[in-house]
Amino acid sequence: MALSSYINRALVIIDKPPHMQSSECTSIVRKLINEAAGYGFRVQSPESRNPKGLESRVQSLDIQDPRPKTGDSRLKTQDCRPETRDPRPQVIKAGHAGTLDPNVTGVLPIAIGKATHLISHLALREKEYICICRLMGRFGKDEIARALNSFEGKIEQTPPKMSAVKKVRRIREVYALKLLEIKPLARRTDILFRVNCQAGTYIRVLCEDVGKKLGVRTFMVELRRTKVGAITEKEAITLHRLRALILAGGSDLEKFVKPIEHYIPSKEVVANDAAVANVKKGMALYSKGIISGSEKLAEADYVCITSQSGEMVALGKYGGKCVKLLRVFV
Repeated sequence: MALSSYINRALVIIDKPPHMQSSECTSIVRKLINEAAGYGFRVQSPESRNPKGLESRVQSLDIQDPRPKTGDSRLKTQDCRPETRDPRPQVIKAGHAGTLDPNVTGVLPIAIGKATHLISHLALREKEYICICRLMGRFGKDEIARALNSFEGKIEQTPPKMSAVKKVRRIREVYALKLLEIKPLARRTDILFRVNCQAGTYIRVLCEDVGKKLGVRTFMVELRRTKVGAITEKEAITLHRLRALILAGGSDLEKFVKPIEHYIPSKEVVANDAAVANVKKGMALYSKGIISGSEKLAEADYVCITSQSGEMVALGKYGGKCVKLLRVFV
């Protein structure tokens, strides 16, 4: 599948570097993808800030001012919009799934174009982190392992002060917590552990709670996100390599910029032309409009709706009687 056929519903898995905000990383990817797609940014010319300059330009093009001469007859920018607008396509938007703190590295899915409307289906999935935590005291491996294991299951957390969400107690679930390595030092102990947890779990707060359990202060030294749902760090690409692939051209870019349906497990159904026309208007897809694939559907399945020509039309969720649309791509 050519990149141009799905560039407006693509997903890029970025290996986020340290000392960079997630929004800044998303902005860089947005500019790189627009460059790859050949889309242009509108640059405001001096004439657009100077009505007299615009007026002289319009007069030279022999364009008549359609407004009456009464009142304020000065030429304004919007009157020449068809002539002064950048003829290249609009810039594709982008958004990330699951914000990482500036010093945190790892998997950061970035959606392109219409795929941004499906961000929530990725952001709410299970996360996996590798963390280095510093305990301000000396402890044995068994003692630390017991303290970590006590936090498996449902826990209560209050978001840290630096977070941008409401500071209220919330329940999150830790699915697995495993101690990987321990390094005793003179007056402290550094530990390395892996945690699989529900979306919205604060690992920094988890480190502090482990310290309270052991009766000492703790600090989160380093954190890396290694997994978001089924997406692993092996699928991630650095910003430098992404830029190099875009400048080089070729098909290698398609290995890292993939359509959103590749990362949302879904079953494909083929709809007839009348049903496709209704889906494009935002209407649900019923069984009578499905040509093939309906026998494989179970309730709550994600469904990829395609036309008879093989065009990806929409992504939806099967509700038993019909496929309710999540996003239309055409």
